[in-house]
Amino acid sequence: MNDLYGRFIALEASSARLAWMGRLGSAFIVAAATTAAFFADDIGALFRFMIAIGTGPGAVLILRWFWWRVNAWAELASMLAGFAIALCSYLPAFGAMEFGTRLAVTAFGSAAVWLPVMWFTRPEEPATLLAFYRRVRPVGPGWRAIRVRAGIAPDLPLGTALLRTAAATLLLFGTMFALGGALLLEPGGAALAAGVAGLGGACLWTLHRRSRLDH
Repeated sequence: MNDLYGRFIALEASSARLAWMGRLGSAFIVAAATTAAFFADDIGALFRFMIAIGTGPGAVLILRWFWWRVNAWAELASMLAGFAIALCSYLPAFGAMEFGTRLAVTAFGSAAVWLPVMWFTRPEEPATLLAFYRRVRPVGPGWRAIRVRAGIAPDLPLGTALLRTAAATLLLFGTMFALGGALLLEPGGAALAAGVAGLGGACLWTLHRRSRLDH
């Protein structure tokens, strides 16, 4: 509602109206998910379909934190293209496509759509980019021009930010798999995953303390 309806359709919409439209959108999503669940053979098929859809906008949603040129039109194009390509890949005309092949087709097919859209649409306004940088302070060479214009250094160097992201990923997925192993009564897998989560948490805490001492 904020990114599409309030930005392109109803520019003067009040907060109350946006909230009501958000509720209607949520109800539509629940209804669509319920309908899809009745036609699904197993939960794994739905899960793989959701991964295929997310593969389309995955690259552009990550790239926007490293390059100022990625705009809202590129994000919208990647979402729509990813959904359409993933959906078409399940049609009988494409045959029994391997899951990895389906992900590759969705990712590269979406890139073939959102890259031209990004280049042939206007970038975000300089004031918008400056406001975003001052609020988030993204790292990386892609934001160098905006960083110089803002006159504010990022909170963390790129290498430190990537290390903290990797540590947080280990903590998150290790915890998830540890809980799953415990619920499935698989103590070996749960213990291994818990160890991975502990390693990620320790690394994250160490990097956090080091950053505080440096500042």
